[in-house]
Amino acid sequence: ALSPAYASPEQIRGDPVAIASDVFQLGTLLYLLLTGSRPHDDAGSSPVTLISAILQEVPPLPSEAVSAEGVGGVPRQQVRSALRGDLDTVIMKALRKDPDRRYGSVAELAEDLRRCLDGVPVRAHPDALGYRLRKFVGRHRVAVALGALAAAALVAGVVDLGIQTRRLSAERDRTRLEADRAEAATGFLLDLFDVAGESGGRDTLTVGALLARGEERLDARVGDHPLIHSDLLGALATANDRIGLDHVAMRLLERKAEELQEHYGREHLETLRAVVDVGIRRTAARHWSLAEEVLDDARSIYAALPVRVAESDSARAALARALRMLSAVYRETGRLDEALKTVEEAIVLNGLVSARDHDEATMEDAASLAYVLRGHGRFDEAAALYEQAIAMGREQENLAPLILNNFASLLRALERFDEAEAHFREARDLQWPGDSDPGRLLDVIHMNLAWLLTAIGKHEDAMAVLRESEALLRASFGPDHWRVAQVMEQIGVAYRGAGDHVACERSIAEAVEFYSDDLGPEHVWTARARTDLAECLLELGRLDEAERSLLEARPALLQAIDPPVNVIRKNLELLVRLCERAARPQDAERYRALLAELDQPG
Repeated sequence: ALSPAYASPEQIRGDPVAIASDVFQLGTLLYLLLTGSRPHDDAGSSPVTLISAILQEVPPLPSEAVSAEGVGGVPRQQVRSALRGDLDTVIMKALRKDPDRRYGSVAELAEDLRRCLDGVPVRAHPDALGYRLRKFVGRHRVAVALGALAAAALVAGVVDLGIQTRRLSAERDRTRLEADRAEAATGFLLDLFDVAGESGGRDTLTVGALLARGEERLDARVGDHPLIHSDLLGALATANDRIGLDHVAMRLLERKAEELQEHYGREHLETLRAVVDVGIRRTAARHWSLAEEVLDDARSIYAALPVRVAESDSARAALARALRMLSAVYRETGRLDEALKTVEEAIVLNGLVSARDHDEATMEDAASLAYVLRGHGRFDEAAALYEQAIAMGREQENLAPLILNNFASLLRALERFDEAEAHFREARDLQWPGDSDPGRLLDVIHMNLAWLLTAIGKHEDAMAVLRESEALLRASFGPDHWRVAQVMEQIGVAYRGAGDHVACERSIAEAVEFYSDDLGPEHVWTARARTDLAECLLELGRLDEAERSLLEARPALLQAIDPPVNVIRKNLELLVRLCERAARPQDAERYRALLAELDQPG
């Protein structure tokens, strides 16, 4: 009645038999012809296991059932490749357990086999677009290849057109913004000239007053365009910095950072850069606590940047600058381990920056690490790093005067006085002559050189350096600028070292006047100069004037953003001396108690 190896499930069950059984048997025969085995040969020769397999088990795909010897002399892999895909699908549809899911007739089975031979989609395959597309490509490879090239060219053209359109749009936006910036800058400069004209005498209006009045007009002119407004705030900050109005420059940079954060949000590169600029400014002003707060904020902003932005050279370089400054803050406040860890973070970051920037950053990194190691007392390591940084600077022709100055300061501490003097002088010469702006560090370098010369007994040379500095600063910033006050104060100290207390009092009194007029009577530098002045007055026996000067200085010293402990100590020591000379032992004891309290840890 049936051959078990070819029987359909419904025949084994005794169900009515129809064309579907013929389809199943033809599928079994096709399976044998193409693979070399029947669908359930692995069930064994026992009729019981064979019948169970036909009823319950799905046979392996024909392409997987090809015997190791191949079929009809054709190697196994080649047969498997031919069966995989449509023939697998056709045969497995013919062998389905459910009769209703097989081909409806032998003709339908034959039709799909012809489709396999012709390379067109078989009806047994799911009607998916990707499948039909693959079959079309198989039948028309040359035409499809040519069409694909044409399509690719078309797509590339469309994509390129889109890119070009976006680029043109972006370029147009940039051009418009640059034009707006230029127009705003021009208008702002014209406003400044208008301000000068309003004074009634353009030649008598100081640059500081001109910039102050110009700032008043800035909001009205470009207040509706935040990016242009922030640009001009930065320009004003630079201008105020150039004439020595650091406190104004600080305020303008802080305002710029606030406006950029309001416009872009915190998670933006421009916000990061602006905040880092403020942190650098606070560090330069020795406002340690505020500098740390701002630089920590820059760190937080970087951490919140999108990954793509954070991994850019610009963002990494900005954070590295912040970390270098933060390491200096830690060093100056005695947190030496944190300083070392932070500067090492900066070095790692700069190692990820592009090669050109990395070369420059390496010089800065070496100098920053040397500065921290000096604080640790690791002088030899610091000196080697300074020498490395200086060599890089000379090779790149961008040697920074600050690096020479700091190395010279280390050499002074190591009592390598001749080398220190040579490096201080070279640092000074890098900034002057030939530059209309002597720069922020020139007066510091002059001071350090003068201190060195005084310490090694070259008093005449020290005074010559200070007088040179005085002349340059007066020419650059005006006759009564606070920068001039700094050098006048140091000249007074040099006179005191030479024993000329009259000249000392005259020079430092002039510095106090300049500081008070330019920075204000409550400024910490005014208070420092008052303390130096009191020392001269004390030597001259003018005790009442000396005491008044010391007491006027104390509030400003104690209320400073970062109180200068060394100056506060000197102020108290002078008060103790004064009270002892005035035979006021109780007052002297009170000031001694304050000194002891000052020296308490924490």
